[in-house]
Amino acid sequence: MADISDVQDALVTQITKVVYPNGPSLPSALPGKQGVKIYPGWPNSAGLNNDIAAGILNCSVFALPSHSKLTTRYPRDWHPAGPAAPLALAVAQTKTQTTFTGTPAVNQIIGIRCAKAVYSYAVATTDTLETIATAIASLVPGASADGATVTVPAAPDFLVRLGQMRLIEREIRRQQQMVAVTLWCTSPDTRNKLGSLIDGALADVDWLPLPDGTYGWLKYASTANDDVPTKDALWKRTLQYLIEYPTMQTQVAPPLLFEIIDRTANNSTVSETVL
Repeated sequence: MADISDVQDALVTQITKVVYPNGPSLPSALPGKQGVKIYPGWPNSAGLNNDIAAGILNCSVFALPSHSKLTTRYPRDWHPAGPAAPLALAVAQTKTQTTFTGTPAVNQIIGIRCAKAVYSYAVATTDTLETIATAIASLVPGASADGATVTVPAAPDFLVRLGQMRLIEREIRRQQQMVAVTLWCTSPDTRNKLGSLIDGALADVDWLPLPDGTYGWLKYASTANDDVPTKDALWKRTLQYLIEYPTMQTQVAPPLLFEIIDRTANNSTVSETVL
């Protein structure tokens, strides 16, 4: 779940890629190759003064506390969080037998339908193909296990299905947050060059990747120069961006292998297993 600190960090990461396209250990992309400190939050006054005196520019990324808005508008529906991994477990089935092959894993679920009843088994950490077959045989009346093969009494509806636990997610809130990207520079020229470099690159970014796999919608808001601190040899520019991002909730859910529905006929309710 991404919060405002994740949004700040994501913007810092994006700006760092722009200023240091070859990595932060190599010179910056500025014409003069000046060093630039890029960080979330507000600068420390003493540290900033020392950096400016040493010719090091600063870029702070700070969420403005009075500029947030609730924009929730989507239903809270659960959906898979990404594609499912391929199943490593497999079955080969006849009318009365099923043989397990492949590799067991703890997130796997086995479903069995036999004689109008359904059974399920969750694969354990220590399971092998043989122990899985033994466990399945213990669930189904009249079944037996031999190695990785399970034999059941004749049943026209006998069926084995495999599934796996899945991470699912839903959006429970959406919000907008104004973020100030403030440049603290040693001269008007370095301020202009750093500002153009960062703003020009962010203008091409519509979706800001966040650590939880979601994206924030990045929208430009404003630019302002502040020349009042020139007596301290400090020139400032503030770029403001509005970022809309979701708050997500996740959980692990089992697969649906069989569906059991209730049918009412002649004033009586009967449970029926369907595909």
